[in-house]
Amino acid sequence: TAGTASSNMSSTSDFVGFASQAYTNGQTATINVVGNTATKSGLTAGTKYYVQNDGSLGTTAAASHSAIGGIALSSTKLLIKG
Repeated sequence: TAGTASSNMSSTSDFVGFASQAYTNGQTATINVVGNTATKSGLTAGTKYYVQNDGSLGTTAAASHSAIGGIALSSTKLLIKG
């Protein structure tokens, strides 16, 4: 995902979900949250993915936190776990 955002979350391990598309400053964003799916590419079905420090997904927890992004249902669909 591109861009930056600010949050009132108290911990780097807090995770809400994924934006449904790219947004610019001032736009209202739609966030897919826990229990929904997110469209991503290059996933391996059945694999657990963690949110990395830069917002990308990886198969191991980031050094500074261990927020679970979700479990891949297919090569393009992630079930958001949080």
